[in-house]
Amino acid sequence: RRYRACGRNLSIHPASKVIAEMPESIRSWKGVPQAYHYEHPDYPDVKFEGIFLPSSLGSAAIPFLGRDLSEWMGMYDRLATFGFMVSDSSYGRVIRVPGLRHLVRYQLTDHDLDGFYFAIKLIARCFFAVGARRIILPVANEGNVYTTGEELEQRFRREDLQPSLVYAMAFHPLGTCRFSGTPENGVVDRLGRCHYHDNLYILDGASIPGPLGVNPQVTIMTFSRLAARELAK
Repeated sequence: RRYRACGRNLSIHPASKVIAEMPESIRSWKGVPQAYHYEHPDYPDVKFEGIFLPSSLGSAAIPFLGRDLSEWMGMYDRLATFGFMVSDSSYGRVIRVPGLRHLVRYQLTDHDLDGFYFAIKLIARCFFAVGARRIILPVANEGNVYTTGEELEQRFRREDLQPSLVYAMAFHPLGTCRFSGTPENGVVDRLGRCHYHDNLYILDGASIPGPLGVNPQVTIMTFSRLAARELAK
């Protein structure tokens, strides 16, 4: 039998980051990359996290090509980044397309973009406050590099953020086989057992019914352990 909810209710914790050029070498790849975390009382749906990647991976996250990318990679030891994650306000869907593998459909909402704008501006302000020379914002336009806090306040506007122009990442996919009390609203029961298949269990992130706003690792481990205890009986 088919599960109507299978592939629906996808949440991905959309995320992005701001890149700063600092005046001296700081070698941000050393140490713990996610050692700092911050939550702002005005935007509880936004979680801020320190993040940095070694150059072999970080080059893919700098929104430039050719000579511009080469310039920024040449000063990689002076770069700093700080990221953020938004708790989804909508759900996406995974669709099976004949002749292809799968198609993922997901759209940022105005509420999500409000959170992006708040987070980007706050991080950029903080970088300028500690002496950053330049800031790269995760926006796909020619004016995404800023040199002063005054320029940031004057030029960067909420309308600059459109779903098609934001450099975004996705983490923690959840919900496409979510648990529920009935097969009409989900795929598995509270123990991870598929409603229509007694010997089939789904105990990973797909069974978690919605975005948690935080890394779901502990939640998934707890759910799996409870289900494993029932299976062991």
